Amino acid sequence: MTDTKQLVILKRLTTLIEGITTDNGYDYDLVGRVFRGKTVFGDSEPVPFVSILESLRPDPNPLEAGDEKLVREEQWDLLIQGWARTTQALPTDDLYNLKGAIEHRLSRMIALVNGSPAFLDDYRLGRDGTGSRGGLITGARIGPGVVRAATPQTGGVAALYLPVTICYKADVSDPWALS
Repeated sequence: MTDTKQLVILKRLTTLIEGITTDNGYDYDLVGRVFRGKTVFGDSEPVPFVSILESLRPDPNPLEAGDEKLVREEQWDLLIQGWARTTQALPTDDLYNLKGAIEHRLSRMIALVNGSPAFLDDYRLGRDGTGSRGGLITGARIGPGVVRAATPQTGGVAALYLPVTICYKADVSDPWALS
């Protein structure tokens, strides 16, 4: 069976963030360092790296469409967490730069120039199930994010947190439909 629309969205979001590379002009290389649904990392994990998590609270008021109420307008809240190298004197500085790189890369999903997609392959996470460009999602909201210093408890580390809301249409009778 193919992936559900939500998993396709997460995979494309992962690929988009993995586009943060030194070859693309960033100070970081996130290829292979963007995780989905992973919450526990060890000290041996090479920084920088990112994890995409789903919000604990789903949209409480989905908008339904059609007579059968099978199509919903979803607002899916995700949280992007990131970790980078830190120093004792300035432990959060690099995290602000990593957050900026992630925001910059995510903006490709929604950026328009004169009413047309600025980044055609990334706009609205690319093609939907009909093959048209820019149709997988209907929109997105990025941030505002925060950078937090390490907490005093054992294992507390400095990290960035960037909320992202993905808007899309979901057909409950066919969760695999991309259109």
